[in-house]
Amino acid sequence: MTHGTSTPQAQHSPAAQPWPEGVTRRYLTKAAELTGNHTLAVEVSEQAGEAHSRCTGCGHPERTYYAPEIKYRAQKHAETCRALPRPA
Repeated sequence: MTHGTSTPQAQHSPAAQPWPEGVTRRYLTKAAELTGNHTLAVEVSEQAGEAHSRCTGCGHPERTYYAPEIKYRAQKHAETCRALPRPA
């Protein structure tokens, strides 16, 4: 039996790209899982007593003064978001 010799396509690695300044956590979105584009993530940052998150796929923002809550919300959003950013 002959097997194909093609190699799998290279996937973007979340570790390959540096995180933006101030980002403390990243949660890959459902779209990242489906497409292999690991730049599609919900990014969490904490500054000046506030915790923020923003989805790089759909742009959905969150803000709270309670950091554990933003982590929970960011992860929940990432689990379901299938949005892709608009092409430039």
